[in-house]
Amino acid sequence: MHRIPLIALLISCSEYELQGETLTVDGETEETTEGGGPPTPTTTTTTSGTTPTATQPGEALQPALVLAPPFHDFGAVTIGAAGYVELTVTNEGDGNGEVTGLELITESESELVIHSWGDLVILPHALAPGESAAFEVRYTPLDEAIDTATVAVAQDSGGDLTAELTGAGLPAEPDPVDYEIELMLTADDALEAYIDGVDVTGPNASGWSGVDTVTTTLSSGEHVIAVHAWDVATVISGFIAGVWIDGAAADVTGDGSWLVSTSPDSGWEDVGFDDSGWSTPAPCSDTSPWGGAPISGADWVWWTSDCRALGEGWFRLNLSLP
Repeated sequence: MHRIPLIALLISCSEYELQGETLTVDGETEETTEGGGPPTPTTTTTTSGTTPTATQPGEALQPALVLAPPFHDFGAVTIGAAGYVELTVTNEGDGNGEVTGLELITESESELVIHSWGDLVILPHALAPGESAAFEVRYTPLDEAIDTATVAVAQDSGGDLTAELTGAGLPAEPDPVDYEIELMLTADDALEAYIDGVDVTGPNASGWSGVDTVTTTLSSGEHVIAVHAWDVATVISGFIAGVWIDGAAADVTGDGSWLVSTSPDSGWEDVGFDDSGWSTPAPCSDTSPWGGAPISGADWVWWTSDCRALGEGWFRLNLSLP
């Protein structure tokens, strides 16, 4: 019997190692079959400077359900009225998902309710990638308290999607009330009168001895009576007026409720005009030319207590009716 020695041979800087049945060439491993058959190559992916690793299988597609909006404020809602918000569950992932539950968690169960279940009326509800399902929550406050709720949407992948809701009740505006207004006025020597910018000048506007009476109906809110008075006879000037609301005396000249200006801006006769720079008219110090006051409880007034200063004056009375 002859023995054949193992020969190591280096060829072109490549190393061949005969190790049983394994042959390695420049990072490639070949395994020989039993009996010396041809080797079966197995290739690995390598990166310079790193250890070769096997290719990983592709990851499974995953759903990603999103609830929007995550927060909603109904704001101030009139008590007894209703506010609504639509919420949407969307699958933003690349795998199929399922909505398995929907709950509204609140201590205000009478005020905050699921008004429309929409696509989620039957659960579970499947959502393919890109699909959405919408539902609606209604808020009907019963008092002025602040109400809150949490919307919880359960999903098959576990964990709830949540959204926070809040709102507050606002007292209802009372029904408007109509008031009967009676205005009595005169001036020495002439005037023009307005109620809320509407001319109501009467037939006696050009003589102080005659008193005009204007009646009208005003509803709840802000109103103004505006009068422009001026002297003609160059003897004495003055203005006198009284207002009755539903038959009761309300405001008369001389009680501090009226305002006066000697050089008003445009719009002086309108509601909302800025009269903050106007002053309080002064009772006339000498009323002898008139022989008294033709309107009960009212005083003759002017922009100065010396009513013989003549000239003209613009007067305003602001009325705030509940």
